Amino acid sequence: MMIRSMKNIFLLITLIIGLLFFGACGDGIAPICGDTLPKIDTLDCPYPEYLPAGQGPKNRPAKSHKLQRLSPDGTKIAYVVNENIIKIITLKSGAVETYIPKNMMSPNVLFNGCFDLRWCPYDDNKLCLMFVTTIDTTGKGRIGAYGQNLFILQRKENTFEKIGLPYASQTGPTTLLLYGWLKGSTPSVDSLFLLYGTDSWYLSGIIIPQEKKNVLISEFDKLGSYGFLTDYLYSPDGQHSAALIQQMRVSPYGSNILIDGIPLLFAEDTVDLLSRLSWSPDGKKLAVTLSARGKWESVWVIDVEKWIRERPVFAPVEKIDFQKRFCMYNFGGGPIDAEFITNTTLAVSSHHDGDMLCPLWEITTDGRLLRQITHDD
Repeated sequence: MMIRSMKNIFLLITLIIGLLFFGACGDGIAPICGDTLPKIDTLDCPYPEYLPAGQGPKNRPAKSHKLQRLSPDGTKIAYVVNENIIKIITLKSGAVETYIPKNMMSPNVLFNGCFDLRWCPYDDNKLCLMFVTTIDTTGKGRIGAYGQNLFILQRKENTFEKIGLPYASQTGPTTLLLYGWLKGSTPSVDSLFLLYGTDSWYLSGIIIPQEKKNVLISEFDKLGSYGFLTDYLYSPDGQHSAALIQQMRVSPYGSNILIDGIPLLFAEDTVDLLSRLSWSPDGKKLAVTLSARGKWESVWVIDVEKWIRERPVFAPVEKIDFQKRFCMYNFGGGPIDAEFITNTTLAVSSHHDGDMLCPLWEITTDGRLLRQITHDD
Protein backbone atom coordinates (compact mmCIF):
# COMPACT_ATOMS: atom_id res chain seq x y z
CA MET A 1 0.00 0.00 0.00
CA MET A 2 2.82 2.41 0.87
CA ILE A 3 4.51 1.76 -2.49
CA ARG A 4 1.22 2.41 -4.31
CA SER A 5 0.70 5.65 -2.35
CA MET A 6 4.21 6.79 -3.18
CA LYS A 7 3.54 6.09 -6.87
CA ASN A 8 0.31 8.10 -6.72
CA ILE A 9 2.08 11.03 -5.07
CA PHE A 10 4.83 10.89 -7.72
CA LEU A 11 2.25 10.87 -10.54
CA LEU A 12 0.41 13.79 -8.94
CA ILE A 13 3.60 15.85 -8.67
CA THR A 14 4.49 15.03 -12.29
CA LEU A 15 1.01 16.10 -13.44
CA ILE A 16 1.22 19.41 -11.57
CA ILE A 17 4.67 20.17 -13.04
CA GLY A 18 3.39 19.32 -16.51
CA LEU A 19 0.38 21.61 -16.13
CA LEU A 20 2.57 24.46 -14.93
CA PHE A 21 4.99 23.92 -17.84
CA PHE A 22 2.31 23.88 -20.54
CA GLY A 23 0.50 26.78 -18.90
CA ALA A 24 3.63 28.87 -19.23
CA CYS A 25 4.07 27.79 -22.84
CA GLY A 26 0.51 28.86 -23.64
CA ASP A 27 1.26 32.50 -22.73
CA GLY A 28 1.98 34.48 -25.89
CA ILE A 29 4.81 36.32 -24.12
CA ALA A 30 6.49 33.19 -22.76
CA PRO A 31 9.47 31.57 -24.57
CA ILE A 32 8.77 28.94 -27.19
CA CYS A 33 8.49 25.50 -25.61
CA GLY A 34 8.75 21.86 -26.58
CA ASP A 35 11.35 20.82 -29.14
CA THR A 36 12.21 24.46 -29.86
CA LEU A 37 13.29 25.43 -26.37
CA PRO A 38 15.77 28.33 -26.45
CA LYS A 39 19.31 27.14 -27.07
CA ILE A 40 22.67 28.80 -27.47
CA ASP A 41 23.15 28.53 -31.20
CA THR A 42 26.29 27.61 -33.11
CA LEU A 43 29.35 29.80 -32.63
CA ASP A 44 30.67 28.97 -36.14
CA CYS A 45 28.09 30.55 -38.45
CA PRO A 46 28.83 31.00 -42.15
CA TYR A 47 29.39 34.51 -43.48
CA PRO A 48 26.68 35.95 -45.75
CA GLU A 49 27.24 35.96 -49.49
CA TYR A 50 28.43 39.24 -51.00
CA LEU A 51 28.31 40.58 -54.55
CA PRO A 52 31.62 41.45 -56.25
CA ALA A 53 33.26 44.89 -56.36
CA GLY A 54 31.85 46.13 -53.08
CA GLN A 55 28.22 45.95 -54.19
CA GLY A 56 27.08 44.72 -50.80
CA PRO A 57 25.19 41.62 -49.65
CA LYS A 58 23.86 39.26 -52.30
CA ASN A 59 20.69 38.29 -50.47
CA ARG A 60 18.66 41.26 -49.25
CA PRO A 61 15.22 40.54 -47.82
CA ALA A 62 12.33 41.93 -49.84
CA LYS A 63 10.45 42.95 -46.71
CA SER A 64 11.78 44.33 -43.43
CA HIS A 65 10.10 44.93 -40.06
CA LYS A 66 11.94 47.67 -38.14
CA LEU A 67 11.83 50.82 -35.97
CA GLN A 68 10.05 48.76 -33.31
CA ARG A 69 8.82 50.53 -30.17
CA LEU A 70 7.15 49.01 -27.10
CA SER A 71 3.94 50.63 -25.84
CA PRO A 72 4.10 52.27 -22.38
CA ASP A 73 2.06 49.45 -20.83
CA GLY A 74 4.33 46.81 -22.39
CA THR A 75 1.54 44.97 -24.21
CA LYS A 76 2.12 46.04 -27.84
CA ILE A 77 4.91 46.78 -30.31
CA ALA A 78 4.55 49.29 -33.13
CA TYR A 79 6.85 48.81 -36.13
CA VAL A 80 7.30 49.86 -39.74
CA VAL A 81 7.29 47.65 -42.86
CA ASN A 82 9.64 48.91 -45.60
CA GLU A 83 9.12 52.55 -44.52
CA ASN A 84 5.58 52.63 -45.91
CA ILE A 85 3.27 50.59 -43.66
CA ILE A 86 2.72 50.99 -39.89
CA LYS A 87 1.81 47.88 -37.91
CA ILE A 88 1.02 47.28 -34.25
CA ILE A 89 1.15 43.78 -32.78
CA THR A 90 -0.35 42.79 -29.43
CA LEU A 91 2.32 40.57 -27.88
CA LYS A 92 0.06 38.17 -25.99
CA SER A 93 -2.57 37.50 -28.67
CA GLY A 94 -0.52 38.16 -31.80
CA ALA A 95 -3.31 40.38 -33.21
CA VAL A 96 -1.97 42.89 -35.78
CA GLU A 97 -3.29 46.34 -36.75
CA THR A 98 -2.26 47.83 -40.11
CA TYR A 99 -2.12 51.48 -41.21
CA ILE A 100 -1.17 52.63 -44.71
CA PRO A 101 -0.24 56.35 -44.51
CA LYS A 102 -0.20 57.03 -48.27
CA ASN A 103 -3.94 56.22 -48.35
CA MET A 104 -4.69 58.37 -45.29
CA MET A 105 -3.01 61.71 -46.17
CA SER A 106 -4.76 64.95 -47.14
CA PRO A 107 -5.02 65.48 -50.95
CA ASN A 108 -2.15 68.00 -50.93
CA VAL A 109 0.25 65.72 -49.00
CA LEU A 110 2.34 63.01 -50.66
CA PHE A 111 3.71 60.45 -48.19
CA ASN A 112 7.24 59.21 -48.96
CA GLY A 113 8.15 57.13 -45.91
CA CYS A 114 8.11 56.71 -42.13
CA PHE A 115 11.49 56.86 -40.37
CA ASP A 116 10.72 57.01 -36.64
CA LEU A 117 7.87 56.60 -34.18
CA ARG A 118 7.04 57.09 -30.48
CA TRP A 119 4.07 56.06 -28.35
CA CYS A 120 2.07 58.66 -26.44
CA PRO A 121 2.91 58.17 -22.72
CA TYR A 122 -0.64 58.81 -21.45
CA ASP A 123 -2.83 57.33 -24.20
CA ASP A 124 -1.96 54.22 -26.21
CA ASN A 125 -4.49 55.30 -28.83
CA LYS A 126 -1.91 57.83 -30.08
CA LEU A 127 1.53 57.54 -31.68
CA CYS A 128 3.83 60.22 -33.07
CA LEU A 129 5.59 59.38 -36.35
CA MET A 130 8.22 61.13 -38.47
CA PHE A 131 7.19 61.14 -42.13
CA VAL A 132 9.09 62.35 -45.17
CA THR A 133 6.55 64.23 -47.29
CA THR A 134 6.08 66.56 -50.22
CA ILE A 135 3.35 69.12 -49.57
CA ASP A 136 1.60 71.39 -52.06
CA THR A 137 0.74 74.64 -50.23
CA THR A 138 -0.75 76.33 -53.30
CA GLY A 139 -3.93 74.28 -53.44
CA LYS A 140 -3.47 73.99 -57.22
CA GLY A 141 -2.31 70.39 -57.40
CA ARG A 142 1.30 71.27 -58.05
CA ILE A 143 4.33 69.18 -57.10
CA GLY A 144 4.89 69.71 -53.39
CA ALA A 145 7.99 70.80 -51.49
CA TYR A 146 10.17 68.29 -49.61
CA GLY A 147 9.88 68.20 -45.83
CA GLN A 148 10.17 66.02 -42.75
CA ASN A 149 7.11 66.28 -40.54
CA LEU A 150 5.52 64.85 -37.42
CA PHE A 151 2.12 63.20 -37.64
CA ILE A 152 -0.11 61.87 -34.86
CA LEU A 153 -1.79 58.54 -35.51
CA GLN A 154 -5.16 58.15 -33.78
CA ARG A 155 -5.66 54.39 -33.77
CA LYS A 156 -9.39 54.26 -33.00
CA GLU A 157 -10.21 57.07 -35.41
CA ASN A 158 -7.84 55.64 -38.05
CA THR A 159 -6.48 59.11 -38.89
CA PHE A 160 -3.14 60.95 -39.19
CA GLU A 161 -2.85 64.61 -38.15
CA LYS A 162 0.15 66.83 -38.96
CA ILE A 163 1.82 68.69 -36.06
CA GLY A 164 2.82 72.32 -36.60
CA LEU A 165 6.37 73.05 -35.40
CA PRO A 166 7.54 76.47 -34.14
CA TYR A 167 9.44 78.49 -36.80
CA ALA A 168 9.10 75.70 -39.39
CA SER A 169 7.46 76.28 -42.77
CA GLN A 170 4.17 74.66 -43.80
CA THR A 171 6.08 72.05 -45.75
CA GLY A 172 8.28 71.16 -42.76
CA PRO A 173 12.02 71.23 -41.98
CA THR A 174 14.53 69.35 -44.12
CA THR A 175 15.97 67.55 -41.08
CA LEU A 176 13.99 66.24 -38.11
CA LEU A 177 15.01 63.88 -35.31
CA LEU A 178 12.40 62.60 -32.84
CA TYR A 179 14.10 61.75 -29.52
CA GLY A 180 10.99 61.08 -27.48
CA TRP A 181 7.46 61.87 -26.32
CA LEU A 182 8.14 62.70 -22.67
CA LYS A 183 6.28 61.16 -19.74
CA GLY A 184 5.29 64.52 -18.26
CA SER A 185 2.97 65.12 -21.23
CA THR A 186 -0.77 65.65 -20.81
CA PRO A 187 -3.60 65.96 -23.37
CA SER A 188 -3.41 69.75 -23.10
CA VAL A 189 0.40 70.12 -22.86
CA ASP A 190 2.44 67.59 -24.84
CA SER A 191 6.24 67.53 -24.61
CA LEU A 192 8.09 66.26 -27.68
CA PHE A 193 11.89 66.08 -27.62
CA LEU A 194 13.15 67.11 -31.07
CA LEU A 195 15.95 68.44 -33.20
CA TYR A 196 14.94 70.00 -36.52
CA GLY A 197 15.87 72.65 -39.02
CA THR A 198 17.33 73.40 -42.46
CA ASP A 199 20.79 74.06 -43.88
CA SER A 200 20.83 77.55 -42.31
CA TRP A 201 19.23 76.99 -38.87
CA TYR A 202 18.46 74.30 -36.28
CA LEU A 203 16.25 74.17 -33.21
CA SER A 204 16.53 71.57 -30.45
CA GLY A 205 14.86 70.91 -27.12
CA ILE A 206 11.38 70.22 -25.79
CA ILE A 207 8.61 71.33 -28.15
CA ILE A 208 5.12 72.00 -26.76
CA PRO A 209 2.92 71.91 -29.91
CA GLN A 210 -0.23 73.31 -28.26
CA GLU A 211 1.69 76.45 -27.22
CA LYS A 212 4.06 76.65 -30.22
CA LYS A 213 6.79 76.79 -27.58
CA ASN A 214 10.38 75.57 -27.42
CA VAL A 215 12.20 74.78 -24.13
CA LEU A 216 16.00 74.64 -24.40
CA ILE A 217 17.92 71.81 -22.68
CA SER A 218 21.42 72.86 -21.57
CA GLU A 219 22.86 69.32 -21.35
CA PHE A 220 21.57 68.54 -24.82
CA ASP A 221 23.18 71.66 -26.27
CA LYS A 222 26.49 70.84 -24.56
CA LEU A 223 26.55 67.34 -26.02
CA GLY A 224 25.69 68.77 -29.41
CA SER A 225 28.96 70.68 -29.33
CA TYR A 226 30.82 67.32 -29.42
CA GLY A 227 29.11 66.21 -32.64
CA PHE A 228 25.82 65.07 -34.14
CA LEU A 229 23.47 63.42 -31.63
CA THR A 230 22.05 60.26 -33.17
CA ASP A 231 19.92 59.44 -30.14
CA TYR A 232 19.16 60.95 -26.74
CA LEU A 233 16.94 59.18 -24.24
CA TYR A 234 15.89 59.74 -20.64
CA SER A 235 15.69 56.74 -18.28
CA PRO A 236 12.18 55.54 -17.31
CA ASP A 237 12.33 57.42 -13.99
CA GLY A 238 13.73 60.54 -15.67
CA GLN A 239 16.80 60.57 -13.41
CA HIS A 240 19.42 59.74 -16.05
CA SER A 241 20.11 60.42 -19.72
CA ALA A 242 21.84 58.40 -22.42
CA ALA A 243 23.24 59.78 -25.66
CA LEU A 244 24.84 58.56 -28.88
CA ILE A 245 27.10 60.96 -30.77
CA GLN A 246 28.23 60.59 -34.37
CA GLN A 247 30.71 62.67 -36.36
CA MET A 248 32.67 63.83 -33.33
CA ARG A 249 33.91 67.41 -33.76
CA VAL A 250 35.30 67.71 -30.23
CA SER A 251 36.12 64.29 -28.83
CA PRO A 252 35.77 63.87 -25.06
CA TYR A 253 37.85 61.14 -23.46
CA GLY A 254 36.09 57.83 -23.90
CA SER A 255 33.57 56.52 -26.41
CA ASN A 256 30.65 58.22 -28.11
CA ILE A 257 28.19 56.47 -25.77
CA LEU A 258 27.42 58.80 -22.85
CA ILE A 259 25.50 58.46 -19.59
CA ASP A 260 24.50 61.72 -17.87
CA GLY A 261 26.88 63.52 -20.21
CA ILE A 262 29.86 61.34 -19.25
CA PRO A 263 31.47 59.28 -22.07
CA LEU A 264 31.84 55.61 -21.18
CA LEU A 265 35.07 53.64 -21.51
CA PHE A 266 35.10 50.07 -22.83
CA ALA A 267 37.72 47.36 -22.58
CA GLU A 268 37.99 47.10 -26.37
CA ASP A 269 37.68 49.33 -29.38
CA THR A 270 34.62 51.51 -29.47
CA VAL A 271 32.10 51.85 -32.25
CA ASP A 272 31.92 53.33 -35.71
CA LEU A 273 28.16 53.48 -36.18
CA LEU A 274 25.58 54.00 -33.43
CA SER A 275 21.91 53.91 -34.26
CA ARG A 276 19.64 53.20 -31.30
CA LEU A 277 19.23 53.37 -27.51
CA SER A 278 16.72 51.53 -25.34
CA TRP A 279 16.43 51.56 -21.56
CA SER A 280 15.20 48.47 -19.70
CA PRO A 281 11.82 49.09 -17.97
CA ASP A 282 13.54 49.18 -14.57
CA GLY A 283 16.15 51.66 -15.84
CA LYS A 284 19.07 49.43 -14.82
CA LYS A 285 20.38 48.56 -18.29
CA LEU A 286 20.80 50.23 -21.65
CA ALA A 287 20.73 48.42 -25.02
CA VAL A 288 22.78 50.01 -27.80
CA THR A 289 22.56 48.95 -31.45
CA LEU A 290 25.90 49.41 -33.19
CA SER A 291 28.41 48.31 -35.77
CA ALA A 292 31.88 47.80 -34.29
CA ARG A 293 34.96 48.26 -36.45
CA GLY A 294 35.39 45.39 -38.88
CA LYS A 295 32.48 43.39 -37.41
CA TRP A 296 28.81 42.74 -38.02
CA GLU A 297 26.07 44.82 -36.52
CA SER A 298 25.58 43.83 -32.90
CA VAL A 299 23.91 44.84 -29.65
CA TRP A 300 25.61 45.88 -26.43
CA VAL A 301 23.70 45.67 -23.15
CA ILE A 302 25.33 48.05 -20.67
CA ASP A 303 24.82 47.59 -16.93
CA VAL A 304 24.17 51.26 -16.14
CA GLU A 305 23.16 50.61 -12.53
CA LYS A 306 26.51 48.96 -11.79
CA TRP A 307 28.44 51.69 -13.62
CA ILE A 308 26.69 54.45 -11.64
CA ARG A 309 27.15 52.61 -8.34
CA GLU A 310 30.76 51.46 -8.71
CA ARG A 311 32.20 53.73 -11.46
CA PRO A 312 34.59 51.07 -12.82
CA VAL A 313 37.23 52.12 -15.34
CA PHE A 314 35.45 50.14 -18.07
CA ALA A 315 31.68 50.09 -18.37
CA PRO A 316 30.22 46.60 -17.72
CA VAL A 317 28.69 45.36 -20.96
CA GLU A 318 27.23 42.16 -22.43
CA LYS A 319 27.89 41.95 -26.19
CA ILE A 320 25.60 40.04 -28.53
CA ASP A 321 27.19 39.23 -31.90
CA PHE A 322 24.30 38.27 -34.17
CA GLN A 323 26.46 36.60 -36.81
CA LYS A 324 28.14 34.34 -34.25
CA ARG A 325 25.18 33.78 -31.95
CA PHE A 326 22.23 33.39 -34.30
CA CYS A 327 23.65 33.27 -37.86
CA MET A 328 21.60 36.43 -38.42
CA TYR A 329 22.21 39.89 -39.85
CA ASN A 330 20.21 42.92 -40.92
CA PHE A 331 20.42 43.82 -44.59
CA GLY A 332 16.80 44.96 -44.74
CA GLY A 333 17.50 48.65 -45.09
CA GLY A 334 17.65 49.42 -41.37
CA PRO A 335 19.51 48.49 -38.19
CA ILE A 336 18.73 45.77 -35.65
CA ASP A 337 17.06 48.46 -33.47
CA ALA A 338 17.22 46.53 -30.18
CA GLU A 339 14.22 47.47 -28.00
CA PHE A 340 13.67 46.20 -24.47
CA ILE A 341 10.44 44.22 -24.04
CA THR A 342 11.10 43.17 -20.43
CA ASN A 343 14.07 43.69 -18.13
CA THR A 344 15.75 40.62 -19.65
CA THR A 345 14.47 40.41 -23.25
CA LEU A 346 14.79 42.49 -26.42
CA ALA A 347 12.88 42.85 -29.68
CA VAL A 348 15.35 42.90 -32.60
CA SER A 349 15.08 43.14 -36.39
CA SER A 350 17.23 40.50 -38.12
CA HIS A 351 17.21 37.66 -40.63
CA HIS A 352 19.18 34.65 -41.84
CA ASP A 353 21.11 34.96 -45.09
CA GLY A 354 18.71 34.25 -47.96
CA ASP A 355 15.48 34.99 -46.02
CA MET A 356 12.94 37.08 -47.92
CA LEU A 357 11.59 38.57 -44.68
CA CYS A 358 13.50 40.41 -41.97
CA PRO A 359 11.07 40.05 -39.02
CA LEU A 360 11.18 40.95 -35.34
CA TRP A 361 12.54 38.38 -32.89
CA GLU A 362 12.60 38.17 -29.12
CA ILE A 363 16.02 37.43 -27.63
CA THR A 364 17.42 37.48 -24.10
CA THR A 365 20.04 39.99 -22.99
CA ASP A 366 22.51 37.11 -22.62
CA GLY A 367 22.07 36.06 -26.25
CA ARG A 368 19.39 33.36 -26.43
CA LEU A 369 16.85 33.23 -29.23
CA LEU A 370 13.31 32.88 -27.84
CA ARG A 371 10.83 33.33 -30.66
CA GLN A 372 9.84 35.09 -33.87
CA ILE A 373 7.46 37.93 -32.99
CA THR A 374 6.26 39.13 -36.40
CA HIS A 375 5.46 37.28 -39.61
CA ASP A 376 4.72 38.15 -43.23
CA ASP A 377 1.02 38.90 -42.88
